[in-house]
Amino acid sequence: MQQAKIFWNEPEEAISFPAPGPGSWQRDPVHLPLPLTRYSDYIAVAFMRGLKDALAQYGLMLESIEPALVNGLGYIAVHPVGAPPGAKGPPPKWQFKLLLKLHPEIRRRIKTAANAMKKKIWRDDVREWQQTLKPKSVEAHLRLQAIDPSVLDMQDLIAHLQICRAHCEAMAYQHFRLTVAAMLPVGDLLVHAKKWGGVEASELLSLLRGSSAVSVGVAADELRVLSDLIRKDAKLYGQLSAEKNWAAAYQILMQAPSPVRDAMHAYLNVVGFRMVDGYDISGHYALEMPELLVQTILHCVNDENALRHDQFEQHLQTDVMRRIPEKHRAEFRELLGEARLVSCLRDERGVYSDAWAVGLARRAILVAGARLVEAGRLSTAIELVDASHDEMLAMLRGESGPGSEELVRRALFREKLRKLKAPSYLGLAPPTPPPADWLPEKAARVTRAFEVAFSFVQDGTDEKQGSDEISGYSVYPGLSEGRARVVLGPQDFPRIEQGDILVTQSTTPYFNVVLPLLKGIVTDRGGILSHAAIVAREYGIPGVVGTRNATERIRDGVRVQVDGDMGIVRILS
Repeated sequence: MQQAKIFWNEPEEAISFPAPGPGSWQRDPVHLPLPLTRYSDYIAVAFMRGLKDALAQYGLMLESIEPALVNGLGYIAVHPVGAPPGAKGPPPKWQFKLLLKLHPEIRRRIKTAANAMKKKIWRDDVREWQQTLKPKSVEAHLRLQAIDPSVLDMQDLIAHLQICRAHCEAMAYQHFRLTVAAMLPVGDLLVHAKKWGGVEASELLSLLRGSSAVSVGVAADELRVLSDLIRKDAKLYGQLSAEKNWAAAYQILMQAPSPVRDAMHAYLNVVGFRMVDGYDISGHYALEMPELLVQTILHCVNDENALRHDQFEQHLQTDVMRRIPEKHRAEFRELLGEARLVSCLRDERGVYSDAWAVGLARRAILVAGARLVEAGRLSTAIELVDASHDEMLAMLRGESGPGSEELVRRALFREKLRKLKAPSYLGLAPPTPPPADWLPEKAARVTRAFEVAFSFVQDGTDEKQGSDEISGYSVYPGLSEGRARVVLGPQDFPRIEQGDILVTQSTTPYFNVVLPLLKGIVTDRGGILSHAAIVAREYGIPGVVGTRNATERIRDGVRVQVDGDMGIVRILS
């Protein structure tokens, strides 16, 4: 297996972005909007392995989507099957047709694609996820979570860190290996509904609402039990409602009489060590933000329907069905059913894989950092998050490694990169892929479905926009007004309050812990199949994604209106 390309400038050098290799490398600001720490270089490796396996499993004409980290920022290069390294575009049609007949791997992929569509193999992936992978992942998380790293001696702590690292790698691979299964049936639905009835994707995708329970709240069952118990305890509910200090409210819940206390612990056992704000150990897990947990709990106490947004948009299906020719309606219903079936994978593979694993790794790393502070190697425990995995282990063994000054420089470098407009692509301009029509029918169908779904995860508009209006992709209809809460990093999460409009670069499944608090979602990055779009639909709140620059143009705290019908965000004051 080819190794992922990882490039770092030293913080004191001028920042440059060298192309990681020949060809075109496109920025991936949707999945990796912020620079990663050096510990998280495993994500590129897992991305390469997982997606490579998934592309082959479904017979797609892509050998790999190769990732690279340049100064911690994610770039990808697309490598078609049979293309030479650094190819500037597809071969002539006659040459491509010849490859279809002669190239062994291309011939195998064509057969695989036909089989994938005929047997609907994504059903097997969903079944494996629900019956095997998800329960085993939760079991593995809980085993690691039961180990308190603060009581381990140094050798056992080193071993624990190694286990956490391997766990992160395995969970990230699992996440990416299920990517195609999560996208292909949705893309297939979009392609056919557009062809048959001219139905726009944003309207069509509203029909997926209610198919991804985790998108309306991590640990929804545990949270529902807890909120129901608090609602029935008038005295406790009064105490919590009167308490203005979130930390004190958190302690009230932790010390409440049983069964509320037991329900609180059950909720935290599932959600406490999940990351809230990203894929990287520089973020925070939920227990580090008790104020957000309390607000989420109280919101669910005050709104009995907060976790019950599971209705199917039947009226929208009726409207859409009128535009589908009668001869295609049965097939449309089938395609919609397949898209709804895989919808759970979109968020669950992150929530039950990476989110929990990274949080457990961060917990262990902070304990290791505290040990190094005691040994006089570091000034603060948090500095260790900017060491690589190998550097962490070496320092704990008493060997050489970066000191506080170097690690602080790296942290400042990451902060500088967050504010930098990194190049959209490195090397050559992005090439145009061969037309799907050049492929046999079944292989062409798989290719079209994946290309459409992949494109709708990516960014939105480049249109010129007025001073008080910002345009993007509409992902759920309706109007919503509220205070804009601009979230650029972990430090901003504690300021989120019930009724806010979230304005951020992009969201990931890690955000799901706080989503019940929001009245609307606005993102710089992402398309109508991005995570932000999915949760807006599941919650039934207006959302506008892919605005490119909402976080730059909207000041934190101003009132905004999210127009989910027009795909516009209006700055009101």
